[in-house]
Amino acid sequence: MIRVSQHYFCIPECLARQRRPINVAITAGPRPGTRIPRGNYPIELAVWVADQHVHSCQYTLDVIVKKCKDVFPPSDGSVHCSYGTIWGSKCNFSCSAGYELLGHHSIICEEHSNEMSWSSSFPKCKKIPYKYSPSVKSLPCLKPQQPSDGTVVCDSNGQSMYPDGSVCQFFCYPGFLIENLLTSNALIVCKNGQWTPNSNVQCIATYCSDPRQPEYGSVRCNNKDVKEASFKSKYKNGTSCHFQCDTGYVIPKSQRHLNKITCYAPHWNDSSIPECKRRFSVKYLT
Repeated sequence: MIRVSQHYFCIPECLARQRRPINVAITAGPRPGTRIPRGNYPIELAVWVADQHVHSCQYTLDVIVKKCKDVFPPSDGSVHCSYGTIWGSKCNFSCSAGYELLGHHSIICEEHSNEMSWSSSFPKCKKIPYKYSPSVKSLPCLKPQQPSDGTVVCDSNGQSMYPDGSVCQFFCYPGFLIENLLTSNALIVCKNGQWTPNSNVQCIATYCSDPRQPEYGSVRCNNKDVKEASFKSKYKNGTSCHFQCDTGYVIPKSQRHLNKITCYAPHWNDSSIPECKRRFSVKYLT
């Protein structure tokens, strides 16, 4: 806001009555179009008509800045104001991708009853809930491949192609889990020609098979799973096994580090097994 607080001299009446053009030039003070901050600014003008006497005009500009309260960007959004928070400034709000604006997109700093306020309350950004709807022009998906040690069931009776939006579920046989997910089942959805997530699903064993036994020896394991008949020869993850030799045989000292193996499904931590060699006894003749 600009207010003239002092006015010492204006254009002489004799010059104002003339129909000839009046020349005006600023001899001191801010030039037209200059943005000036709050404060007092003396202005001096030179006024004349053709070759007549030059008159001076002096006055003071009292610049008063009226402001609204500070503006902050909404969560998950941004705001841009034309002149900050001063009178007449316009602020435009926007939201990040995946969010929608609740409220007015633009507000203006205005004066109401000698008080400065924004034209409306600040808007907020709300996350847009994701809803998948099959597209009319979307592409079908190829039939997902059935994993070994598992099966796949789909809601569409497609032969080699499945329409967009089809859902398939993978199941692993008992004793197997889906690789990386460590669950027994997983869902995939056909979206515009691609299965999401990836349809390359593999079922991995959660048990180790029977460890090999050394010749002239045996193996004993703890934590053996005998809950189901089909798993009697399977060993749970973490199972430890120890090798021992038959009577008259012994594991050589150089191979004693192979005496124990542990199941890290679906494999044992060491595929090597120790040897059982005949124990020789020395008899002394007397």
